[in-house]
Amino acid sequence: MRLLGVPRPIARFAAGRAISRGKPIGSTIEGIAWVTDGDGIKVNGLEIRISGNDAPEFDQPAILYSGKSIDHGNLVKSVMIKKVGGKPVTVKAHGYDKYGRVLGEVYCDGEDIGAWLVSNGNAIAAYSDKYKHLQRNASRNRRGMWGFKRFHDPRMWRKAQKNKQAAV
Repeated sequence: MRLLGVPRPIARFAAGRAISRGKPIGSTIEGIAWVTDGDGIKVNGLEIRISGNDAPEFDQPAILYSGKSIDHGNLVKSVMIKKVGGKPVTVKAHGYDKYGRVLGEVYCDGEDIGAWLVSNGNAIAAYSDKYKHLQRNASRNRRGMWGFKRFHDPRMWRKAQKNKQAAV
């Protein structure tokens, strides 16, 4: 099966998606990054979820020490656009998340973007211990969200939003 507009090796990878879902896939994907949110990109038409971290959701508020409320999710998306948007990236894919997105480590200019997100306080270390040491350092140095007066763990924010919707 060949997907139109997608190079042959990527087409085989994407076509095998249903068979490989949830299992390590061991593929490398290369292409230009299109930023979808704070911890997600598209490469060659494939949705990629950057592993090892969790970034704020759209419309997830945070409060600065000045008292100003900000849209934390859109702030982190903007930071990601500046860092990787329109640039070549390499994704070391190792599975799929529960939404069917490719789950993997993303590198731009040789830098691990998941590590960069956590070390700069733009995401929390989540779903593994891989970046916990970077989060401790970011927190200690009040980088990114760790320098805000109040912010929410994205996992808790999503849970609270689901509970609100269920109550309606």
